[in-house]
Amino acid sequence: MWKQCIGSALLAAAMVAPGAQAQSAWFFSYSGFESGGSFDPGLLAEGAFAGSDRNGDGAIEQSELDRFIWDGLWYELADGGYCYGGVYCSLSGFHYSAEGQLDFSFDWQYSDEMAFASGRTVAGAYIDSAGWAGGGESAGRLWRWTEQTRFTINPPPVPEPGQYLLLAAGMIAGAAWRAARRRA
Repeated sequence: MWKQCIGSALLAAAMVAPGAQAQSAWFFSYSGFESGGSFDPGLLAEGAFAGSDRNGDGAIEQSELDRFIWDGLWYELADGGYCYGGVYCSLSGFHYSAEGQLDFSFDWQYSDEMAFASGRTVAGAYIDSAGWAGGGESAGRLWRWTEQTRFTINPPPVPEPGQYLLLAAGMIAGAAWRAARRRA
C-alpha cells in the first residue's frame, strides 16, 4: 500500500512541478453574439496565442506572449505593431489565467489610397469594425457579448496546483481504503 501512496504522491508532485505545462499555444473561440438587436448563436470569432508563463505566477500576461492571432490577423509582438499586409495592430490588456479567464483588447487599422478599415475588440464586451472603399462601398459589424456567448479554449485550462494536491490526496485515500477492504 505504501508503494501506491508514494507513487501517487510522486505523480502529483511531478504534475505540479514548474514546467509541467508543456503546452505553449492555445486556440480559442467565442460563439453566439448579439448583432442588430438579436442574439445569433451562429456568429463565431476565433483566435490563438502562443507564449509561456515565464514568471511562474499561474497566468500569461502580454509580456509573456510570442504571438497573438485574432479574427484572422496575425500579430507578431516582435514586429512593433504590424500584422501581415501592412495592417497596423495593437494588443493591450492581455491576461490568460490558469482558471481559463481570457481578457484582451485588440485594435487594428488599414488604409491606402483606395480604402480605410479599422476594428476594435474588447473581449467580453464587443467586436466592432468598419470599412470604406474609394467607390463608396462601406461595411461594418458590431457584435456584443451576452450571457449566452460561449468561450472555448484548447487545450483546456490547467487546474490549479491545489487541485492536483486534492487529486493526489483522493488517490492516496482510495488506495488506503481499498487496502483496508482487502484486509477485512
